[in-house]
Amino acid sequence: MTNQKKRNILKVVLTFILLVLFAVLWLGYFQLGLFSFNKENAVSIYGTIVQGMSALLSVSIAVIIFRIQSLENRLHSLEDFVINYIFQITHQIYPKWLPILEEHIRNGSITNKYHKE
Repeated sequence: MTNQKKRNILKVVLTFILLVLFAVLWLGYFQLGLFSFNKENAVSIYGTIVQGMSALLSVSIAVIIFRIQSLENRLHSLEDFVINYIFQITHQIYPKWLPILEEHIRNGSITNKYHKE
């Protein structure tokens, strides 16, 4: 026998086995009512699954919120660091934090002054 004939025979046998298996399962489940289970168990199982998924969702939302707060805290810390650094650089010229210092930061005169030196 060639390989092609062997494959064809194997396909026919597998198809026959699947059809017989399907027929037995169909007869057992739907016609005879075998292998049935209590519907209350299924409702309980589905309820547990829904509770688990909602708990997982709430934990995920909490993690996202904490992560966003952490990033905002880092941003705030970075802003404080930059402001303190500017204050330390300009402490000689601007001994206090005045509105004119903010104006010089905005228009870039501080940057130009220190790049010239």
